[in-house]
Amino acid sequence: MRKLTIGLDFRPALSRATGVGRYFQGLVTGLTRVDHDNNYVLFSSSWKERAHKQSRPSNFRLVDRRVPVRVLNALWHRVEAPSMDRLAGATLDIAHSPTPLLLPSRRGRSVITICDLFFLEHPEATTREIRRDYASLVRSHVQRADAIMAISETTARDVVNKLDVSSERVHVIHAGFDERFLTPASPNGRENYLLAVATIEPRKNLPVLLEAVALLRKRGWDGRLRIAGGFGLDTARVDATIERLALDNVVDKLGYVDSATLSSLYRTASAVVLPSLWEGFGLPLLEAMASGVPLIASDIAVHREVADDAAVFAEPSDARAFADAIESVVSDDALRGELVSRGRARVSRFSWEASAEKAVALYRSLGASR
Repeated sequence: MRKLTIGLDFRPALSRATGVGRYFQGLVTGLTRVDHDNNYVLFSSSWKERAHKQSRPSNFRLVDRRVPVRVLNALWHRVEAPSMDRLAGATLDIAHSPTPLLLPSRRGRSVITICDLFFLEHPEATTREIRRDYASLVRSHVQRADAIMAISETTARDVVNKLDVSSERVHVIHAGFDERFLTPASPNGRENYLLAVATIEPRKNLPVLLEAVALLRKRGWDGRLRIAGGFGLDTARVDATIERLALDNVVDKLGYVDSATLSSLYRTASAVVLPSLWEGFGLPLLEAMASGVPLIASDIAVHREVADDAAVFAEPSDARAFADAIESVVSDDALRGELVSRGRARVSRFSWEASAEKAVALYRSLGASR
């Protein structure tokens, strides 16, 4: 079988990676373990930040250019030049974009990644660049792409239904999780705090969680809420809610935390709460289940898809429902144990190696159909 040269835009996986960046970090880790035949070019570009060089197999090569991210994105999105082949110094057979927009390539087959279509439904809650480019370009790019990678069945259905794409062109490749999350703390290592892993942006629905915490405090709960995630578009509203509810001494905004710190936070939390209005997958669900922490999550389709019966679900807009769900979990040892046991069983279905095997199969099918 002919060896392929596969180019991946690795820029979202630089430091402080979230969402799609963490997905691509994990996918590449899986690829290094399962594919020793094809050649991979990991492309990075930034004016200020240099990609972290780490040990990878010889068929993986990192190319790091000093080109500002915004400048390159504007060129790629608007004039579709320069080609990734030119920047990477390689003739690509596959050009894999971590976003819904194509990477320009001279002859490479194109793969785009769609984590969710939140930007299409709620452009006002996204960054300026995403508002400007994604909503206006995504429909033409999905039609031109040779393959579309969706990170969940939920997202795949959205792509088919909202972008008028044939289901045969959409390939579901779930996220996996870092094995470090499989190291649980001792039962005595738990502390009395809830953990929310979320960038502070509107879709994460943190004000409803804060309302729930305020209700719990009125009922006599004396724990804390820790929010692990960078400051984003909803920071002002979250701060105002904390002040209004007098939770200044109850809520810890930790900002962005690295993977090692995050692993420790999971292991010592009494429960993990994910109140999101919209997700493409929900990586913290896997990490919490792997860490042996009970889950409370918003009742949205993708959370059901990922966690199944290993979480207690609450209506996203209902703070009282979240308060009741949290109270049931933190006060009932039998329920906690059942959720942890179900989570362990559930998370065993997900791995970066399995995801990478599916990605390699997709690359090979595209390469064979040239």
